[in-house]
Amino acid sequence: MKITLLGATGDLGLECLKQSIAAGHDITLLVRTPAKLSAELAAKVQVVQGDGLELEDVRKAIPAETQGILFAVGVDEKTSPENLCTNVTKNIFQVMRETLKPEVPFVWCGGGSNLLPEDVVSFGSKFVYWYAELFLKLRHKDKERQLEFLDNNKDIN
Repeated sequence: MKITLLGATGDLGLECLKQSIAAGHDITLLVRTPAKLSAELAAKVQVVQGDGLELEDVRKAIPAETQGILFAVGVDEKTSPENLCTNVTKNIFQVMRETLKPEVPFVWCGGGSNLLPEDVVSFGSKFVYWYAELFLKLRHKDKERQLEFLDNNKDIN
């Protein structure tokens, strides 16, 4: 399967990358800093240097033959711009609508503080939500906005 992965240099994204390689997928990465990838991993994928906040960079990383998109972009409380994940997702969806078939899946890795109405809300879930809301405000609010955006754009698989 031909997939594009955004957020491959963070902890979650790196794990997604390793599992995608192990599964034999043809992978394109959009990364701001290719040097963060080991030479071994970089040799197994196509690397597009750019920023998910730049629409043209997202277009370069999502060729028309893409069969799936993995979103593992993380938020750093100190350095990330406000609404990073939400705005990157908006760029991805624009490109998906322009160039991909409607059935191509967008796989979102949310956050532990994103609760859905159908979730079983345990004490642990409530604690994570409380902790994120109190101590990880930028991350929590961005993921909440991103989830709302996803809910309002159900035409994307």
